[in-house]
Amino acid sequence: TYESDYPFTKTWQITNLGTCSWDEEFKIIFVGGEQMRGPDSTNMAAGTVAPGESAQISVYLHSPSEEGTYTGYWMLQTDMGETFGIGSGGKALDVSIVVDND
Repeated sequence: TYESDYPFTKTWQITNLGTCSWDEEFKIIFVGGEQMRGPDSTNMAAGTVAPGESAQISVYLHSPSEEGTYTGYWMLQTDMGETFGIGSGGKALDVSIVVDND
């Protein structure tokens, strides 16, 4: 489904509402949907993000060339390998795109 190369970067702005700091060992990991040729995981922060601080987290993706709606889901992972999400429900970050070749 990737006959052509349409790269883009998805960036989320998130706030650390937890009780521990995020460091370079924390990751964003792909957990489902359409991966859009993104990495399985990537380090989340270039530095430390203390509780209450915000950070931008980005993944480099490629849109499919075929028309349709594509959604990928990403979660955060601690340095101990524990996966967590955002908000009170711990939901995944998502990226949705619509490919329209008209």
